[in-house]
Amino acid sequence: LFIWSVAPEAMSGVIADAQAKGIKVIAFVAPTDAYDALMVSDDAELADDCVRLAAKWIDEHFADAPDHSVPVAVFSCRTADTGVIQADEMLKIEEFSTKATLTIEVECQDETAATGQTKMENLYTQNPEIQVFLTPHNGLALGINSFFTAISSPVTDYTDMAIFAVNGDDASAGYIKGSMEGTSPFRGMVLTGSVDDTAQEMLDVCTGIMDGTLPQGHLQKAGTVFVYDATVEEYLTTGTVVSVSDKDFQ
Repeated sequence: LFIWSVAPEAMSGVIADAQAKGIKVIAFVAPTDAYDALMVSDDAELADDCVRLAAKWIDEHFADAPDHSVPVAVFSCRTADTGVIQADEMLKIEEFSTKATLTIEVECQDETAATGQTKMENLYTQNPEIQVFLTPHNGLALGINSFFTAISSPVTDYTDMAIFAVNGDDASAGYIKGSMEGTSPFRGMVLTGSVDDTAQEMLDVCTGIMDGTLPQGHLQKAGTVFVYDATVEEYLTTGTVVSVSDKDFQ
C-alpha cells in the first residue's frame, strides 16, 4: 500500500489496520507515523548537489583566481519551507568552493521568471561584477537568463557567467545546451528523477520489502539528476541522466 498523504498524521489508524492484516505500507514524500518503507526527497541534499555542481564549474573555470574572489549571488523565495531550506544551503557556497565568495542574497516575493528578470535587472545596476547566480527556483533562473539574453541586454559575452538552479525543466536544459555554444549563461541544474525513474524506484522498494532484501523501516531517498554541459544531451535524449551521480560530486 503506497500512501502519499497531505495529512499523514490522519493516516495512523488506516496504517495500523493495514499492517495488522500483513499489508506492507510505503509512505511516499510525506512521512507517516508508521511505515515499512519511506520514499522521500531530501530538499537540503538536493540544494547541496546544486551547489556542488556550481562549485565544480567555478573552481575549474576560475582556477587561477585568488581564493574566495569570485562573487556569487543567491536568488531566493522564502514563502515556503522548501525555499527556505534550499536557500539556506545555497548561502553556504563558500564551504563547497575555494574560489567563490557569497556577495548577496536577492530575496524575491515569488519564484516567477518575470520576478527573476526584474530582480536581476535591479541587481545588475548595483552589482554588475557578479557573474554567478544560484537559485532553488527554476522560474527565477529562467528570468535571470532572460535578462542576459534579451536583445536589450548589457551583456553579450557569457564566457565567465553561470546560472545554476534546482528542479529545472526541458526549457532550462535547452538553455544549458546553448551555454556550450555561447548563447546562454545557464550552465546547470539538478532535479529528482523522471516519472519513469520514480516508478522504477517504487517497484524496487515494493519488491525489496516483500522479499525481505530491504529492512523494515527502509529509507529510500530520491536520486539526483545532474544536468550540465557533459550530460545535457543525455538528458534531452532520455529524460534522465545515469552517466553521473552524486558520488561524482563529493
